[in-house]
Parts: sequence; structure tokens; C-alpha cells
Amino acid sequence: MSFGYSFKRLYRKALGVEPRRLLHSGWFDCEYYASQLMAERRRLSPRALAHHYLREGGFQGLDPCADFDSDWYLATYADVAASGTNPLLHFVAHGAAEGRLPRHGAVPTKPLAISPTQHRVQQLWGGFAHLALAELAQAPKDFRACYARAGWLYARGDYAAALQLLEPFTIIGEAHAVSLAKCFIRLRRWDELQSLVEEKNLRAQVKRSRALLGVSAARNSQRLEHLNQLMASHGLSGWSLADASEPLRLTNLAAGPCQGVTNGPLVSVIMPVYNNAATLPAAARSVLEQTWQNLELIIVDDGSTDASAAKAREIVQQDSRVRFLTQANSGAYAARNRAMEQAHGEWVTVHDGDDISHPQKLERQLEPVLTEPGRVASISSWVRVDESVCPIGPWGLGEAMTEANLSSLLIKRKALATTGMWDEVNAAADTEFLWRLEHHYGHRAIIHVHLAVPLALALTSADSLTQAKATHAQTVLFGARRLYREAARWWHRHSQFKPVLNQPRPFPCPLGLLRDYHSPDVVVAADFSQFDAPFAMQLEALTQSYRGKTLCFFHWPDFHQWSSAPIADGVFRLCQQHGIHWAHSRLTLNAQILVLMDESLWEYPLTESVHLPALVQVITADGRDCQAAESIRNYFQCGGVEYAGAARAE
Repeated sequence: MSFGYSFKRLYRKALGVEPRRLLHSGWFDCEYYASQLMAERRRLSPRALAHHYLREGGFQGLDPCADFDSDWYLATYADVAASGTNPLLHFVAHGAAEGRLPRHGAVPTKPLAISPTQHRVQQLWGGFAHLALAELAQAPKDFRACYARAGWLYARGDYAAALQLLEPFTIIGEAHAVSLAKCFIRLRRWDELQSLVEEKNLRAQVKRSRALLGVSAARNSQRLEHLNQLMASHGLSGWSLADASEPLRLTNLAAGPCQGVTNGPLVSVIMPVYNNAATLPAAARSVLEQTWQNLELIIVDDGSTDASAAKAREIVQQDSRVRFLTQANSGAYAARNRAMEQAHGEWVTVHDGDDISHPQKLERQLEPVLTEPGRVASISSWVRVDESVCPIGPWGLGEAMTEANLSSLLIKRKALATTGMWDEVNAAADTEFLWRLEHHYGHRAIIHVHLAVPLALALTSADSLTQAKATHAQTVLFGARRLYREAARWWHRHSQFKPVLNQPRPFPCPLGLLRDYHSPDVVVAADFSQFDAPFAMQLEALTQSYRGKTLCFFHWPDFHQWSSAPIADGVFRLCQQHGIHWAHSRLTLNAQILVLMDESLWEYPLTESVHLPALVQVITADGRDCQAAESIRNYFQCGGVEYAGAARAE
């Protein structure tokens, strides 16, 4: 592996390739952009205008065209802002293919032109991994192809194989350097991590993540010192050990010396817990030791089967600011909603039962919302760590080490009357709620404080990163979370961007995100990004043909089309009218009938499908048996290509 780095090469790239890429993207309107500049700069050449936007304008709120909002893009996608990447450059290179939006209220846009490698990467994360991986493997010297394969392997926990693909290449960018570091962390290869972090030629490459990577590389006895140095560099106090006789671990962290804030509005901190007995005392301590002292902590036990309730009662006895509620197991969002209804604070926020907050977290999040007019909420960042407080970072390979901590959203309580509460699903409701808040108040009403500094530490275990879960964070690219987001966006658009969540839910939901559901009788598989009049008639006819039976839809993109194309609005409308939910990969249902709307889809099966072990009949839209009915039935009974292969091997 080479740590070599050519500044001249990257400088030429910045001056040449990137401006050309923007000018040819279809998203850079020179006349529009020039109109936002001072008079003396409006006559710059197109290349100079693009270079100005790349270097300055994109970070100053200037827009490259009427359909792209630079400020909104950075505010909405914290990972992009944390990486320091120009917003339009990110959108053109990655965002459009990932289904990100160019502005508030837009719909995902098909990339105008992408390379064959980019197309394979899109298919890799868009449901066709087995096909894309085979194609990408044909280019062993193409860094982009190897990097994509490494990202897939890393997300599935094969860190050694991911590293093997990355090591032969000279490091030329931050994403590459951070990716190597994350592999070293997972493999506990501390000496190589230390060498990478200390390499002088790479300091500019990892400048945003270097401090946290230094914390990871530090020996256990020195890790707290490195972490506190990072905090001090941003004007923050440090942590200490709750018990100096015990080693550093997440549950042994306590607030270090810092000045308290006694004046200010009451803040209600909601802490849902489910089987968090081991971490609850430390999590609660990190709240009660906040420098912002005018707070109440409401712990809600969500039907725990361990000693969480007993631990909570002990905490209540120790501090009069703590209240304790219990409920039958209903999920974290239901626990939040119940506690919010009983909160007394002018401001409210949420704190998970296994997270540890920095002692100044509330103080720093409150500062801008109390002093800047128009602010209704603030959010901060966190980093995922192991029990020894070693920063690990998010599941994605090339991302920054820190992430937006969506559960840290601190909001003016009266705003909940405008937006409604959280959707009581199993996962993914934080993002939908944040979008809803933004629709009502605008993205500038929500501020992200200390973007690159973690004000909370989130415990990450091997179990929490498993890729087998139907609702894992990876499914935001294809699967349950993506379907949920698209359905929510459909509702937001068709409520004139003033959505208020009441019961029942006003948009169809993936079944894997529901607390309770009955397995449908019939699964309808199709490419639901297409919705013309004949297709609409076919779907309406199906709902009539199977009256008395429950249907659900399974999205199977056409391999030859844009695999990231969103579900058509008309499909969501039909689902909502007929009470149809969505099936998705890694979900097991007992349906015995599968309707395949287009038999040609079988030519390119998805890597993972909904799992239908009881499937009996595979038919077309007009009721005929599919030509490949037996093969298709076996495929769905196994849950996809990968699992069908495993079943044959056994």
C-alpha cells in the first residue's frame, strides 16, 4: 500500500476536470449564477464561473441554477457538509444516483450521463448486487470499481476483503484514506492506523476526520486524553472517569470540570428504554450532568424484560428532576410520543438509553435557538463507538466519522402542535419528522451545531450492524427505509408541503416497519416506478379480482432502466386508496400467490427478494401461469438469488 499523494495532480483536477464536469452536467447555468455575483465578476468566463462556484459560491449559499439550492443541500445532507465537498459536485457525482434531492420539494432526478462503472455502482446498491459485483470484478485495476466492491464488502462485515481491494492503490482522497482507516479499526490493526494518521503527506487528506481517527488509534490508556484534546480544540470541556479505579469504557464516562448554566428555559429530555439496564445509569448520568441544569428527564420503559425499570426507579430516587413512565412494549417512537404529551419544558429533545452525551450538548444546542430569530430546532452530531470508546464511524465505508444525530433534535415544544408527533413505526421516523418540521418552518429554522465534533457517543455492537435486518440503515438505498422515505415524500408533496401527522398514517408503509401486521394473501411484483394508464387499469383490476383478500406490492426495478427511480405517485395514491402496504427484501410473509406483472423482469432477478416460503402459485396479471413459474417460485421461497444458491449448496 502506498501513502503517496500528488498535490499537483489534485490541483490540476480542481482547475480542470471538476469545472468541466459542472459545465457539462446540465445543472450549471452560467447566466443564472453570474446574476448572483458582484458586477465586476459577472463577465467571468464559464470555466471561471464554475471554478468560483466550486471554491466559494457553493459554500456561500449561491445557487448554480434555479433548480438547485446549495444552502439547502448542505443543510439537509450533513455528511456532505461534514466532508467539505461542493454541494453540486457531490450531487452530480453521487447524490443524483443515490436518490438525493437538488432542492426542497423536488423528486429524485435521473443522472444525465454516468460512466459504465458508475452505472454498475448504482445497480450494486439498487438491488442487483450479484450482477453488478461480477461486472465490477472484471476491472481489477480500476480504482472506482474496486472501491465500490470494497464498500459492499465492508457493509457486510468482511473488513479484511474490503481492505485487500483498497491497499494496492495510492491514496488520493479523503474518502479513500478514511476507508482504509475504518478497515484498520475494524481489524484492530492499530500500528497501521497510527502510521496512516501520522503520515505527513496525508494530513490534508484526513483533516476532517484526523482527530477522531487519532482517538481510535490511541492506546486505551491514552484514548480519553485524545478525545478531550479534540473537545478542547472546539472550546468544549472534557470527560472524566466516573470511577477512576476502573478502565475507560463508555459506561464509565462522566462530565469533567465545567461551569453550569442556571438560568434559562426548562428543557424536557425524553429517554425511551428497552432492555437498557446495563447502559441506562450512565446514559441518565450524562443527561443529569449537563451544564444546562434547568431540565427534566422523563424515562419511559417500553416493556423491558431486564432490570431497566428497577434501574430507572433508582435514578428517580437520586434526582428530583427525573420522572419515570412505563408502557407495554410499543416501540421507541410510541414511548417518545407518550412522554412528549407529559413534558413541561419549553424545549424538548430525545436521548437514547445507550448513548452518552457530552456535558455541554444541551447548552451548545440551545445557544443558537435562543439567540437567533426564526430558529425552532437544533441538531448535533454523534460518533459510533465500541465499549472501549474507540470511534468506529457509520456503516458506510467512505463516509465521515461523525453523523447527524437525528434523535438529538432539540425542538420548541409548541412546534409539535403544528407538525404532529413521530410516526410510530419500528425505524426511520426521525428523518420523516425532520422533513415535516422543515416543510412548516423552512430549513434555515433548523441549525446543525458543531458539525464535525461529536456531542454524543453511540454504542455500536456487532449485532447492531448486522446486514440481515430488514430495516438496517443500508436499506435507505434499496429496501424498507427507501420505500418509507419515498412514500412519506409523496404525502408531503400532496399535502402542499404542510404535512401534519395524525392517525391513521396518511401514506402506505413497508410492512417490516410496522409494529403489527397481518401477512397478505397476494404479493404483486412489478417495476412500480412506471405508471401509465394501461398499468393503472391493470392494478385497479387486480384490486377488484382479489376483493376480500389482502394485497401488498413488491418493487422490482427494470434492470435496463434507472434502478434508483422513485415509485410513481400514482402507485402510492392507489396504495393509500386500497390500504395496500409494501413488501421488501429480508421480510418473510406467508402469501401463497405471487402476481408478476411483467415476466421479462425474471431475466434479471434481484439479489434479495421478499421471502415467501409458503408460495404456491406464480401467475401473470391476466391470471396465466408464468412460463418460469417453478424457478420463480423457488427464488421467492428462498428469498432471492443469494439464498437460493445457498439452499442448492446444502
